[in-house]
Amino acid sequence: MLRTIEDAIRQFYSAKALVEAALGVTSASQLTERVLRDEAIRHGHCRGFEYSVHGVGYTVVSPGGEPVHIDSFGDKDGFTVYDIRAYLEGSGDAVPAVDEIRFACDQLVDRGMIDRIDRATYGFASIPPE
Repeated sequence: MLRTIEDAIRQFYSAKALVEAALGVTSASQLTERVLRDEAIRHGHCRGFEYSVHGVGYTVVSPGGEPVHIDSFGDKDGFTVYDIRAYLEGSGDAVPAVDEIRFACDQLVDRGMIDRIDRATYGFASIPPE
């Protein structure tokens, strides 16, 4: 199960990198600010993926239908265990319980792959995993 969560988080890193490169931003908050100033469009497509900006973040949907939801949490972009669960539901993979996802994420925090923001929220590490 740890491997499933790790693979999902790698997809979150990939989606974040895709949006940032395609739209010329460095964070979810920067993207939402650009949308609010009419400098970027709220919904669009880039490299086969669909994205939608909302509230304090955005969602990227892969061609296969898996949603990657990323929000701004102060000075760090991140996601919740519920975002990982939604991704796994869309991917067709087995969907573990929220507590199992949290436990796996805590292990990945210990390995330096992600940072903990709070009990159910995790942030992207300063140095992305290889």
